[in-house]
Amino acid sequence: MANFQPSMEYDPKNMQFRNLGNSGLRVPILSLGGWLSFGHVVEGDPVADIIKIAFENGINMIDTAESYAGGKSEREIGRVLKKLGYRRTDWIISTK
Repeated sequence: MANFQPSMEYDPKNMQFRNLGNSGLRVPILSLGGWLSFGHVVEGDPVADIIKIAFENGINMIDTAESYAGGKSEREIGRVLKKLGYRRTDWIISTK
């Protein structure tokens, strides 16, 4: 893993950001939601396509939870981020 090179670096395009309360974290005004999609209705390569297109258009936040699709949502998201070679630091992942 020492020679690992990310396939892409985050480019916010023209995405607008807002402060998340007084936490100091700036989040994009749009994000992906994993509730009814990842790991349930959408699995495999289509998840990678969705995440890649979102990232290419300035969306770098994903909302998920361990209860979404019985935990499959979180697993699919993790699998895709690793497969596509994204740096974890380029993503904001909220989970409950």
